[in-house]
Order: sequence, then structure tokens, then C-alpha cells
Amino acid sequence: MLLFSIQYNQSLIKVKIRLNVDVGNINLSFLFFSMLRNFIFIFRRFWKIRVSASGCVVVGEKLELFSGMSGSEGMAANGSLTNLSPEKEKQVISDFARKGEAEAKEGNTYFLLSLRWWRIWSAFVNQSPPITTNEGSSMEYQGVGSSRPPSIDNSDLICNSLSENSSVEIYDTLVEGTDYILVPEEIWNQFYAWYGGGPALARKVITRGSSQSELTVEVYPLRLQLHFMPRVDHYSIKMSRKETIGALHRKACEIFDLSPPQVRIWDYYGRRKHALLNDLDETLDDANIQMDQDILVEVINHNGSCTVIVQENGSTKNDPLAVPEPSRINHSIPDNGVSRTCNLNVSQFQNLSIANKGPASVTTRGSCAGLVGLLNFGNTCFMNSAIQCLVHTPQFATYFLGDFHQEINRQNPLGMEGELALAFGDLLRKLWATGRAAFAPRAFKTKLARFAPQFGGHNQHDSQELVAFLLDGLHEDLNRVKKFLPYNKSKDADGRSDEQVADEYWANHISRNDSIIVDVCQGQYKSTLVCPICDKISVTFDPFMYLSLPLQSTLENFPEVSKNGNGTKKALSLYTCIEAFLREEPLVPQDMWFCPQCKERRQASKKLDLWRLPEVLVIHLKRFSYSKTVKSKLETFVNFPLHDFDLTKYVANKNNPHPQVYQLYALANHYGNMASGHYTAHVKLINDNKWYNFDDSHVSAISEDDVKSNAAYVLFYRRVKTDAAYLSNGTRTKSSQNIRLHR
Repeated sequence: MLLFSIQYNQSLIKVKIRLNVDVGNINLSFLFFSMLRNFIFIFRRFWKIRVSASGCVVVGEKLELFSGMSGSEGMAANGSLTNLSPEKEKQVISDFARKGEAEAKEGNTYFLLSLRWWRIWSAFVNQSPPITTNEGSSMEYQGVGSSRPPSIDNSDLICNSLSENSSVEIYDTLVEGTDYILVPEEIWNQFYAWYGGGPALARKVITRGSSQSELTVEVYPLRLQLHFMPRVDHYSIKMSRKETIGALHRKACEIFDLSPPQVRIWDYYGRRKHALLNDLDETLDDANIQMDQDILVEVINHNGSCTVIVQENGSTKNDPLAVPEPSRINHSIPDNGVSRTCNLNVSQFQNLSIANKGPASVTTRGSCAGLVGLLNFGNTCFMNSAIQCLVHTPQFATYFLGDFHQEINRQNPLGMEGELALAFGDLLRKLWATGRAAFAPRAFKTKLARFAPQFGGHNQHDSQELVAFLLDGLHEDLNRVKKFLPYNKSKDADGRSDEQVADEYWANHISRNDSIIVDVCQGQYKSTLVCPICDKISVTFDPFMYLSLPLQSTLENFPEVSKNGNGTKKALSLYTCIEAFLREEPLVPQDMWFCPQCKERRQASKKLDLWRLPEVLVIHLKRFSYSKTVKSKLETFVNFPLHDFDLTKYVANKNNPHPQVYQLYALANHYGNMASGHYTAHVKLINDNKWYNFDDSHVSAISEDDVKSNAAYVLFYRRVKTDAAYLSNGTRTKSSQNIRLHR
């Protein structure tokens, strides 16, 4: 029989434990230890508590947490000080913040603190109403600014309760300034003394950067996947980036019970041996070891040969078993984790009058949010440039930094079960994290290659083709239409007004396609075909995701614009490219149209018009041309507007009173030729109105004069001067009503 009871008041704790067994001869039950653990977790902030060798709970003297208190400052039931004024608390925390800033060094401890709780406390010390969440509550705490906050609650940051080894796992996609803030150890201790609660989430300060002078809080230590051959064992471990290859080698030997002289370890990305990790003094950071990277543990025979030869495809020569895919193994840690480091940020404490806005509004030291590069790990510049343009699309940043999971469509047969959207959202959160270093998006590329094998391997690919695939794939993964209606083919105009026909086509389209991608990026063409024999006119309206402007036909159709007096080519205007794209021209013979009146295939003339324009307009300058024998690239300079790109006169729908004026915010560049080229991205951070060049891992500021070049390949424009009540595609959906442009 086990009797366990706790009596607790403000000044006394009594613990009674009675066991009708000889605890010296048997182990205490798991239930008993669970109860002890919970008891210790609750009361250890007030009393020194330990479990003796005989299994007894020993309650020692009261902790000296309130050494500076006067006799009138009592302790409330939740552990807070009852008579300490908000102004006094604010001053104490500000003093600790200044001290932490002055004494910051490698090895210091910082703590994660829930942003929700921080905002409640900030409202209390500033005597202002607390910030509410999107759900209308502030940590489900309905007090006002003058009320004392409840106990610290970090539960929104953790994804499990205390496990058997007492470790606490935090969610993999937390963002500093959005989900949490970082506070020095002294501030955490003071908050804990006043309010109690938790759990405590401590992290160490490390140095990073080329000069090892940048102080960074390692919020997410590296999580590595060890693969031991030939036993096909798999084990997940966590290590700091500042630990060495030697430490990793020793840990692998301990885990698999191996003799160190006979073991060597490899960078095993993509189930291929990339590099032997033999510099035992090199740190994991310097060796470019990334989050969730695979490490091969290999045993060497006495004659120097491998026990098992791991081939290029990841299978073993002497063992028919291949290393299992990660998705088929029961991991002790979730697969979708991210590596994140957050710069020390104590400036939010220095002026607590702005704290109600949240620390996200305060600039931190080091890299700003949105200025994170991507490492090139084998001809991946095409992917890096496309990703930077997409993640810096303001609407996408807002959407994927929010709670987009409720819109994931896992049942869509045209989608990827939501995996592409989750991977992209995770990558976007990493790239918008404040102060983190450049990293290799290996996990995203692996996921991408799974669904689009054409982008696998280490060959160079077309950045625009990747943009098109990602937009289409994200749309299918996030399609709000869960049950497709039978396809209803829209009728030809047959004398009806363009407005009526266009709305019918669009309604039919969005009845099957409704996502953030449609809200932001999709527009509508008007397509007019005229039969050269019977003059039959056919008008249809089709959706588009981007405009592909063929430069070659522009040069051919507008020679007076593209050449100067001596016959050499000069700059093309983007407006000229638009006009060439919309110009009426006959269909090519292989694409002849079946005339419903003639009942014959005819080489009809075709005219495109813009009918609806999207919030974000993507323009592809078709520089590459292909034939059976020749692949070439046009180096023509296209003069594209950075501001006031006015397309109003090109929109055929004259009933739309809103101006269609755009501003450039990103572009992908391609330098070189078809055989050996390189991609970069230029991105304008809307909030600070500055342009930056993203050249893989290198990010640098550039002037507006440097944005234009003959390398411009894919242009990203956002519409400006937009009435908040108006949406480009004429639809109003629950999600799209919340979209706002960052002006």
C-alpha cells in the first residue's frame, strides 16, 4: 500500500509518505516516482527538496529567493510579491538588462520566455491593456493591465511534458519576437522569484561568424542522425555547434559500443559519402554540419578495409539491406526540426514603454530579420534565388509566419499531402528568424526532389521553372476546396458581355481552386480567336500565375525599338515586351484551332488581353531559347521600372476603376551562359526600404541603381495604392480579407 499526501499553505509544507514495504529491498513503483517528480517540480522553487537513498522525501530549508524583501512584502499563493510596485519591477528588470548587455560573453545562459506572458507583464508594468492574440485572448488570461500577471507559462513553447529523462522539447518552428523572447539568466531568476511557473528553457551563448566574435544564443542545438552499418542502426542525438568532430566521434563510439580506433565518421547527406570527418579538433559549425544531417558511422577492419562498403546509392555491398529512409523510422525527435540561433536581444528592456508592441518591434544586434543567406551545396543557386524571392513576398511572409496549418489540404490528389507547404513554411520561418547565420536548405531540397525529381541531383536547373512548380504545388497543398465539384466547362461568349463571361469563368475556376496562392498571385487573361475563313470569334477567359514575355519575338516584331542607327541592339522597355506579348498574331501550324462553325482546324489569329491582375505579378523574361541543336541565351538589357509600373491601360476590363500600378520588390538574376551560369536574387526589404543582394550565403546591401542589369530573369512586382476593400481577382475569402500590403 502506498500513501502519499501533501499539505501546503503559505508558511508550511508537510509531506507524508508511508510504504507497507521494505524500500531497502525493492524498487519504488513508477507511479510513486512520478508523483515525487511532480511534487518536486511544483514546490522546488520554494524549498530545497531531495529524495534520500531510502526513498524518503527530504524537505530542507526555505530557498533564499527573496533576500531583499522587507517584512511587509509577503508572498502570494502563486509565489509573487504582493507589494512590489509595477514601477519597481520595471526598474529591476531594466537594471538587469543593462548589466546583461555589458557582461555578455560566450558561455552565458539565456532563457526562452513566452512572448504571450512577456506582453502581459509589460502591460502590467506600463499600466496598459495587454495585447490580445488572434483568438481574442491573451494567454487565456482575462485580466487588465493593472492586474498582476499569473505564473510564468511557457507551455505554448513546449511540445511535450516532462519525459522520463526530464528533458523538455520545444516546438521546432518557434521564432524569436513572434513566439518568444530571450532573457539573461538574472532576469529569468528574478521573474521566477516573483511569479514562479515555467518550465525553465535555458540555452547557452556561443560565438559564430568568420571572426568568432558574434555572440549568439543557441536556441536549437544540432540534431544529428547517426547511421551505423552493417547493423542498420539509427540514432538521433543533439550536440552544440561548438562541439568538435572528436566529440561527435566519441559519442558515436559510446552509443554503438565501438572501439574508437576502428571507427570513422562521414558526412552522409542524401545517403552518399560526401566527406570524411577526420579533423577531430574542428567544430561542427566549422565543418558545416547542419540540422538533421545524416552521419555515417563506419567500422574499419584491422587490415584497414571497411567492414561494409557503402555504395554511392546508400546501399551496402555486403549487406542487402539499405539504410531506411528517415520517414520510416521511429525517431525520438520530430523530423521537421530547424536549426535556429538568435542574437542577444536585451534592447527591448531598455525602454519598456514600447514593450506592449512586443519585442518583435525592437531591432536586435547583428543580422536583421529577413537577411539570412542560403549555402550553395552543389549547383543550388537556382533554388536559393527562387526561395529568396518567394519568402520575401510580403503576403507569403505574413501567411506562413502565422498559423497556416489549418488550411493544409492533405486529401487533395493533386497535392503533396501538405508536405511541400510544411517544408516551405518551415524554411520561411528560418529565413525570417532574427540574427541566424546562413545555412544549407538540405531538408527542403530533399523534400523537393521527392515530389519533383527533375530538381534532384546536383545539376543546375531553371530558377523560373522552380518558381512555377512551387507556386503550383503550394496552391494544391493549401487549396481550401476539400471536395471538388464536377467540372463545369464554361460556355463560349456567344454575344454575351465580356464582364458576364469573365465572371462565369472565374467563378468556375475558384470553385475548384481557392488558396493563398490564388488570392495573391493569380490573374486572368482574355483570349480572342478569330477564324480566317468564316470570321467566327471565340472569347475565353483563363487564369494565369505569371507572365512569360518572349524577348526574341519582341526583338523581331519591334525592330525600330530594339535597334539604334548603326543596327546594334539597345535596351528594350518592359512596356514594349508587354505590348509584344499582347499583340495579335496567327497561331503556329502545330497549334491550329478547331473552328466550331467551319468544323475544320484553322490557323486562327489570337489576341491576348489582361483582364484581372493579381496582387503580386510575376514576370518571366524568356532569355533562353532551345532548338534541336542549339541552346542560347539572350543578353538583351530590359529596362524595367522599379516604381510606378503602370499597367492600367493594358487591362481590357474598363469597368475596373482601380489603377493597376506596381512596385518591384524582388528579382532573380542569371549570369553567364547556358553551360556555366549562376543565379542570384535582389530583394527589397519593404520595412527598411533598402535593396539587398542575395548571392547564396552572402547577403550585402546594394543601391537602387545597381538593381537593373541584363541578368534580370524573373521579376516580382507588388501592387501599390490598393484600396483595402478591393482584391485584384474580385474574390473575398476568409483568409484573403486579412491580407495587407506592407507599404
